[in-house]
Amino acid sequence: MKKTLFSAVVSLALAVAWADPAQYLEAAKKGDTEAQFKLSEWYADGEGAPRDAVKAVFWLRKAARQGHVEAQFMLSACYANGVKGVVEKDWAEAVIWLTKAAEQGHMIAQFNLGSCYAYGDGVKRDAAKAAEWYKKAEAQGYEEATLRAKEFSEEAAWANPAQHTEAARRGDAEAQFNLGMCYMAGERENKDFDQAAEWFAKAAAQGHAKAQNALGWCYATGQGVSEDKTQALEWFKKAADQNLAEAHGSLGVCYENGIGVAKDAAKAFEHYLKAAELGSVDGQYFLAKRYEKGQGVDKDTKAAIKWYKMAMAKGHPEAVFRLQELQGNDPQEGFIRDAEKGDPEAQFSLGMSHLQGDGMPKDAAKALELLTKAAGQGHAKSQCALGFHYENGDGVEKDINKAIEWYRKAAGQGEEAARDRLKELRVNQ
Repeated sequence: MKKTLFSAVVSLALAVAWADPAQYLEAAKKGDTEAQFKLSEWYADGEGAPRDAVKAVFWLRKAARQGHVEAQFMLSACYANGVKGVVEKDWAEAVIWLTKAAEQGHMIAQFNLGSCYAYGDGVKRDAAKAAEWYKKAEAQGYEEATLRAKEFSEEAAWANPAQHTEAARRGDAEAQFNLGMCYMAGERENKDFDQAAEWFAKAAAQGHAKAQNALGWCYATGQGVSEDKTQALEWFKKAADQNLAEAHGSLGVCYENGIGVAKDAAKAFEHYLKAAELGSVDGQYFLAKRYEKGQGVDKDTKAAIKWYKMAMAKGHPEAVFRLQELQGNDPQEGFIRDAEKGDPEAQFSLGMSHLQGDGMPKDAAKALELLTKAAGQGHAKSQCALGFHYENGDGVEKDINKAIEWYRKAAGQGEEAARDRLKELRVNQ
């Protein structure tokens, strides 16, 4: 994991054709940060002038110290990876520069800073801070941050049973569920499956859908209660009746594997489809597999590719490999074709690739064009990303009213990152 945190930045080079660096030198000496940054890129790339890592880092530091956000981000990568003979690897220093770039709204810096807090690279491990920075990256449309934001938000909530105990004893169902998760999935010293099942049962009896799903898995696996697969199935059904995506995924697993019920591939497909439609990334992946293999549904490679793409965009680790095997090429090619046909999910994914320079040329104008097209078709994450750009004047003229307009549209579709931004802006949703 650590080796991939900064995989997007393996050198200082960008494929940009510039004239002789001498034309920038005078401006750079006078403190022009853009000239300093361009000189650093020239010397790092070695095109048109001898490659010189010392000069590259010298000018990069100059620009970074004056607040050039891209220079700050690139300098963080220098410290994270090291530059032979010039910069010693130093994660603590990398975090300092990542923080500066992240605080200026640099999306990938925000994501990488979240990862530093998530894994304790250069800073004390802190699940709450990891979640905070992942959420900021997610708000800009960085879908890889979505699962991480959820994962570390939950970890932060489940780290300490004491923070939920009083409310749980008063009968608060959400606190009871969180207390159960503290005992089920929290810190090792707090694990107590009997306590977990007890608190899940209290919350489940009050109709808390996530607690019902969690209690179902207690019965399915015999953790904290006697194993009872029929009971497991009943609790999964109660949660699914409330449209909990994870519960439909649980029922899909039951029907696929015969847990508490006879195996039924068609029923498994039905529940994976519902989970996928409700936004579950695992549901999307398992649904794609059903279409790929023809299990419970007619084999449909086109549909499999569609759902694998959706799972991949949300960061599912296996989806990209399935796509490559099915398509026989880089999945980006499929996104380009689908985006040209007007597919909003493909427009969003391709727009984010242009925004990040990830697999596509970095092109903010093209990215915003694609995001706007997808947002206009009601794509919630594109709407949220546009809101962020208008809020911060990133690639467009700053317009807080337009930002709020797009955030509200996304929030109206349940986009949590948009809701968080509206809360921070203290705007009614």
